[in-house]
Amino acid sequence: MLRVPKSVLGMAAFALAAALLVATPASAEQAGDVIAFASFEDGDYDIYTMNVDGTGLQNLTTAFDDINGYDDTDPAWSPDGTKIAFT
Repeated sequence: MLRVPKSVLGMAAFALAAALLVATPASAEQAGDVIAFASFEDGDYDIYTMNVDGTGLQNLTTAFDDINGYDDTDPAWSPDGTKIAFT
């Protein structure tokens, strides 16, 4: 039986969690064939949409503010899928 030290397992778990955080948008929600998500793509968090197949990327907000650090996050589709609320 192979014994792996707990410290190695802990480092592996940390590396996996870090990789998932980097690969996953801050928040995302889908309505039909369109996904709304927050991304740090341009140096601050803005709300984007794109088709589920990865096409049609659109930046919907631009709230960059060096002084106050405004970010747009946590998009949520309206029940009818026509509007997006965000923080």
